[in-house]
Amino acid sequence: MTSLFKKHKVEFFLFLSSFLLGIFIFSTLNIWENKVGNFSDMEAYSFPIMADDSWGYFELSQSIIMQGKFTAVGDPGLSESFRAPGYPIFVSIILLIFNNINFISFVQIFF
Repeated sequence: MTSLFKKHKVEFFLFLSSFLLGIFIFSTLNIWENKVGNFSDMEAYSFPIMADDSWGYFELSQSIIMQGKFTAVGDPGLSESFRAPGYPIFVSIILLIFNNINFISFVQIFF
């Protein structure tokens, strides 16, 4: 283990520093959201779900969890054809394991 650390000292330092910076930024934004309020003008969006396509992926993951189907957002009878199922399945797995939406961002920081 020590020889592995000595051989890859720079890579270990870069990983550790970027991981700690990501955790710091995540924690700061999470605290800000809880104390100050919403980042965006729309009330429906909040940290860690922001605007753009994040909400769509989150809804697809909820569809996978609740119905066991990869269905279109807003129409549970229609299969989703716009997005690939990989990321919604990833989000579904994280939500099933941890039951907390904040862990999605935490796992992504680690990856």
